[in-house]
Amino acid sequence: MLVNNKTLKKLILVLVAVSMIIGLTHFASLIARAENDDHLETEIVNTDESQDVDYSYLYEDGKIKIYNLKQLQAIGSHQPVKLTDNNEESFSKGDVLLVENTVITYSLDAQYLLMNDIVLDNENIWSLPDNFTGSFTSLETQNNKTLYDQQIDTIYIYNNYQLKILLSDNASKEPVMTQDYHASEFGMGQMIYPQDSQDYLTYNHSHHYVLSQFFTSDMPELISQQMKRLMVVNLLVKLFGQIQRIKKNIF
Repeated sequence: MLVNNKTLKKLILVLVAVSMIIGLTHFASLIARAENDDHLETEIVNTDESQDVDYSYLYEDGKIKIYNLKQLQAIGSHQPVKLTDNNEESFSKGDVLLVENTVITYSLDAQYLLMNDIVLDNENIWSLPDNFTGSFTSLETQNNKTLYDQQIDTIYIYNNYQLKILLSDNASKEPVMTQDYHASEFGMGQMIYPQDSQDYLTYNHSHHYVLSQFFTSDMPELISQQMKRLMVVNLLVKLFGQIQRIKKNIF
């Protein structure tokens, strides 16, 4: 097909215009990408600068320090720890906590240090994730532990056995026992009868609950289970002895 000069010139101009548009679009894309990279770099630099401050109030010796309920609820979420998380009102609003260029997160296998008692929400009782493999420690040990404070109708939670009972369907019927504060002795001791009450204390949600700073996620074998197993063994030994005596008498 023959093309005159005018048509050819128009085609050339159109091709040049299209090429310029494509080039400008690509150039604009490169600029936007560079600006985004600069923003990310600036954010990281700013975060690094924030690490010049002492963050030992929040993270020390490989442990995340826990002060409030929002931090508890974040455990297992893998969201980054922020430098303002020690204050519940400013939780998750600060800069990311970086330690040796590693973002510290509320992970399932992290080590946590409880800094104080934390009031739990009765409408949404906090619980440890089922696949939690980290640990909880406290700043110090306590010999005399308060399990129930009648004046403020508050039950203190020291271990995961208590938490699981509290979250069970039968919580309102499960008695609080005097040894419940000790994980391995959970379910042992005596029932607690509040003053002027004929009913024993249970893990009913009508009470207030506080997670003690001495809480442990460890769930050692219960002594009561060990005792039951020992009783079964002793019973089997007795039965075996009786069977042996019967055999002798028969034969």
